[in-house]
Amino acid sequence: MNSNCFNCHIRALRRNINVVDGYIIATTEKVEDVEYAFYLYSNRKIINKTTYGSEPICYFDLNVPIESVSIKFFYIRKDDKVTIKKYWIDSNSLEYLIEITDEDFFEDNIILLEDKDIFTLIRNFQNRYSSLSNKLRAYKYVQFINYSKNKDKSLINS
Repeated sequence: MNSNCFNCHIRALRRNINVVDGYIIATTEKVEDVEYAFYLYSNRKIINKTTYGSEPICYFDLNVPIESVSIKFFYIRKDDKVTIKKYWIDSNSLEYLIEITDEDFFEDNIILLEDKDIFTLIRNFQNRYSSLSNKLRAYKYVQFINYSKNKDKSLINS
């Protein structure tokens, strides 16, 4: 499987975050020849992280306010690496996507542009910005394109 296929495959995996017995449990589907790492964030700051391992599950102590938690999932296979951040709040063990900044949304979706997965990218934009007028939605697309251009320049200069 080449890098683009690997990225698409990883992005399609299910990821879950639950709270059980005082632990935040992050899980994802198991993939052959892939190792996993997890970062626990609270209010956009890293609170805890794991090293890469063969199991697609991680347990973190629940020692932060649940409303501010997000988990970043890392997947690595030889030279291929994919990261996905998942936001949530807990309400009777149900999972909800919380409002994230446009910059975080752009960061999470930039890989779709790099992979030329325009269908998914447009669907994500429509889901996120469906309440905006066409003019404002077009403005968000332009912001995203400018963000991705600036991101590309910063990667080249580093």
